[in-house]
Amino acid sequence: MIRTLLILLLFCLISSCEMEPRFVIGTTLTAPLGYHDRSPGEGYIWIQGDWFWNGGRYAWRDGYWSRPEHGYNFYPGTWQRHKGGWYWRQGRWK
Repeated sequence: MIRTLLILLLFCLISSCEMEPRFVIGTTLTAPLGYHDRSPGEGYIWIQGDWFWNGGRYAWRDGYWSRPEHGYNFYPGTWQRHKGGWYWRQGRWK
């Protein structure tokens, strides 16, 4: 039982580490010009659109309104250089 718990703990620690990016491309992409409607209410923030890997290429996902949980801030996604190419680091809540 203890051995199984230790293996599970080790797996959790390893999987929580930042991994090498899987989808590197030769150049950054420019986000499409976007439009967003008015806030749906008080306390909402706009989460900018994001790139995601979609079957061999990056595709754009439009932004949306969100109400953040107390104590969390949203950090937008950015292009990061990696070994002669670029990858998209998605936006995240911290």
